[in-house]
Amino acid sequence: EYDYETLIRNNQALEENRNQNLQRQGEIKERLANDELNLAKKNALQGEIDVLKNGMRKWELLNTYIGDKEGKKFSSFAQELTMHQIILLANQRLQKLTDRYLIYAENIQEIMVIDLYQGNEKRNVRSLSGGETFLLSLALALSLSDLASQEVKIESLFIDEGFGTLDEESLNTALDTLELLQYETQKTIGIISHVEVIKERISTQIRVIKNANGY
Repeated sequence: EYDYETLIRNNQALEENRNQNLQRQGEIKERLANDELNLAKKNALQGEIDVLKNGMRKWELLNTYIGDKEGKKFSSFAQELTMHQIILLANQRLQKLTDRYLIYAENIQEIMVIDLYQGNEKRNVRSLSGGETFLLSLALALSLSDLASQEVKIESLFIDEGFGTLDEESLNTALDTLELLQYETQKTIGIISHVEVIKERISTQIRVIKNANGY
């Protein structure tokens, strides 16, 4: 049994505990309210950060493709795009010259070839024969002409030597391609060469003859 004084003390202890719990409850409610307020502030700041990131994106792109006041990065980027376009056009021309090779480049510093006869092996162009190198060079020259003629009308194309390195079949293929190009585009195509077969294939000629005085 409890006496009256003991009951009073127990009641006071319970009241004190109740008040402490109410106080703690108030503190927790205040912390929850502050947490909701901070969360709202965080969401608002995150929205501002997202807007700033979107705005920064264009500057990142400019830095990626231009990078400095000289525009070296942009120049490299533009050259790479042009190189890929040239190679695309060159391969279209090359398919008419040979069914063995495709031109390939991972970057603008080095051009490779894909050898379709050797399981699509990638080869350095320096490993090709003189005749094969000429066919690739011719395809690239024609692709440059194709690319330039999209903006500027080019009415003539001159090719200086290189035919002497071709075997008879490759030479005929190259000449057939040039004749077809002349027919399709109505270009004036000039070939500078000393190869006798070419002299026989081309009717309109300008001949340079050395006289006794060396002229």
